[in-house]
Amino acid sequence: MAIKCPACGHEEPEGTQYCGECGQDMLGAPATPSPQPAVQTPVQTPGAPAAPVQVQPQAAAQVAAKAKLLLKRFGASTGEEIPIMGDVLIGRSDPDTGAFVDIDLSSLPEASFVSRKHAKIYQKEGQWYIEDMGSTNGTYVNRGPRLTAPQPLKDGDEILIGKAYFIFKVG
Repeated sequence: MAIKCPACGHEEPEGTQYCGECGQDMLGAPATPSPQPAVQTPVQTPGAPAAPVQVQPQAAAQVAAKAKLLLKRFGASTGEEIPIMGDVLIGRSDPDTGAFVDIDLSSLPEASFVSRKHAKIYQKEGQWYIEDMGSTNGTYVNRGPRLTAPQPLKDGDEILIGKAYFIFKVG
């Protein structure tokens, strides 16, 4: 079963929180039978090669990844992984102003919805947390409300940063 976006009509797999096409909240949208498979493959725009997510050298120089973010599109993992090696700031780097982040999402198609300093993921007393850094479009965990305080993370949590979807994996 699939659900249709009430705003644009785009079909998403049942259980999807936000429309991948327009960002509309999908909670409460009725499920409808669909001849399409539940997992869709994204269509690459001609002339626009998919760029890998950039991880800044200062994060890469640290020890092996303790956790990772799996990029998710159209209800499925894209196979792209972003290692999390200690405390990381997520957003969009701006070389012109000298503003850099540990995990730079500038190369993603969803980047226009990601703030320069959007969120941070960190570990405290063995527990992972995510915190919104005052972003414009918010940070969400597991279809919950917009984060207003640090949120504990566990393996398998779904994270929405602006309009970029990720699955948080530990280990």
